[in-house]
Amino acid sequence: MSKFARNIKQLRKDKKLTQSQLATKLGIARSTISLYETGRRFPSIPMLRKISVFFEISLDQLIGSDFELNSDQKIELLAASEKDSDYLID
Repeated sequence: MSKFARNIKQLRKDKKLTQSQLATKLGIARSTISLYETGRRFPSIPMLRKISVFFEISLDQLIGSDFELNSDQKIELLAASEKDSDYLID
């Protein structure tokens, strides 16, 4: 399953929305949300923009982040990325 599929499901659950409610807000069918969440379909660029605006996140966060990580995992990733950034040349 893609990061996008996991993220849209997690974002929807975080807002306590059903698939039907989210679909109505985005102007698409509930079955389309289901296809997005199972990774069997990927939205168009305009729909990605609409989803990112609705959830108030960037497109990069929507398709590139992993929202299912728990707090400890996020802290570990942040620490690792900070450690890696020590090796970057300014």
